[in-house]
Amino acid sequence: MWVNSPSLPDKYRPDKIKFYVSGTEESEFLHVCVDANYPTAWKEGAGKELIDHIRNTGRHMLVFVGNQEYFIQGKNKPIPKSIINYMQVKGQQALLD
Repeated sequence: MWVNSPSLPDKYRPDKIKFYVSGTEESEFLHVCVDANYPTAWKEGAGKELIDHIRNTGRHMLVFVGNQEYFIQGKNKPIPKSIINYMQVKGQQALLD
C-alpha cells in the first residue's frame, strides 16, 4: 500500500511499522501481514494509526500475525458472510471497535 500510495507519510513505510498491507480497490478486504518479530505492531503507534485510517474508510482487513488471523471490520460496513463462516469454523471472533 505504501508503495502504491505516494501520499502516505514516510512513517507508514513497511520497514518502520513492521507490517505491509496488500489488496486492490476491488478486493473485499485488505490483507495485513505483520512481522512475527513485532506481533503487536498493528496495535500501537503509527501502525495502529494506519489500521484505524483504513478501517475508517470502510475497508475490511484480515490481519495475519504468525499463525494467528484477525478480522477488522470496516467502519459502517456489514461483516461479509464468508468471514462470519470462516471465523466460526476457526473458532475466532472478529475484532470490532
